[in-house]
Amino acid sequence: TQTVSKTGAMLDSAADVMFWLAALSRLLPAMRLSPPIWQGIWIVAGIRGLSYLIGALKYRRFAAIHTILNKLVGILLFFAPYSIRFCSIETVLAGLCIAAGISAAEELAITVFSKHFDPEIRSIFQMIA
Repeated sequence: TQTVSKTGAMLDSAADVMFWLAALSRLLPAMRLSPPIWQGIWIVAGIRGLSYLIGALKYRRFAAIHTILNKLVGILLFFAPYSIRFCSIETVLAGLCIAAGISAAEELAITVFSKHFDPEIRSIFQMIA
């Protein structure tokens, strides 16, 4: 419907954080994952957490950004359970970690280099242009 609100954006970001916390605390520990996958998960979580911390200090608010890469990772995450039919869970999670890592790094860069908070910035390239 192309309707957008600040409240909706905040609720979307809060739901994302709650989902990731639930996954990290309940779902992932139930799986038997190799150390490299766990390292990737914690690296991505660390980058994302650093981005949120810097955003909170810089903008005095929760500063999640809805980039195209963040939305792409959400889509990949949605299809991850279906992908397990075609390749191992380790391969699926490795791909997710790579995509989520790139997305988190982009969000961190945007947070660090932007002069003001814009939750709807689409990508780092939008800042450059």
